[in-house]
Amino acid sequence: MPDSRMFGTKCEYLFWMENHEMPRERLFVYGANQLALQELVAIILASGHRKRSVFDLSVEVAEVIASYEPSDVGHQLRTVEGLGDAQIARILACLELCRRLKGVRRTSFQKITSAIEAMSYVRPYFRRLTRESFF
Repeated sequence: MPDSRMFGTKCEYLFWMENHEMPRERLFVYGANQLALQELVAIILASGHRKRSVFDLSVEVAEVIASYEPSDVGHQLRTVEGLGDAQIARILACLELCRRLKGVRRTSFQKITSAIEAMSYVRPYFRRLTRESFF
């Protein structure tokens, strides 16, 4: 495999990247849980911009997703140069899908044995609250 320092841009490097090293192929071979956040975002974005590769965009998008509150992510993604409306919509739809699936009640009951388990169970409900609430 060629050294990445041989090329001027990542796009030139991608031409020489082995097919099994691309994120989508790694997803099928190793599973989604083995991919980095940037690789998952690259799969969602599907393509880059004429000035930036999909990998450059995915690094910046992953930083935005990790750094901001869910309500601010959409606004912050608009500041990322090279992201189009369709890509932003795809990212926001994925984040909303994750939020909804995380809050889905399971049919079987889980025994809670520690405060950490209790916190992970109620976190999705309290995360979206903007004011202090008493139950």
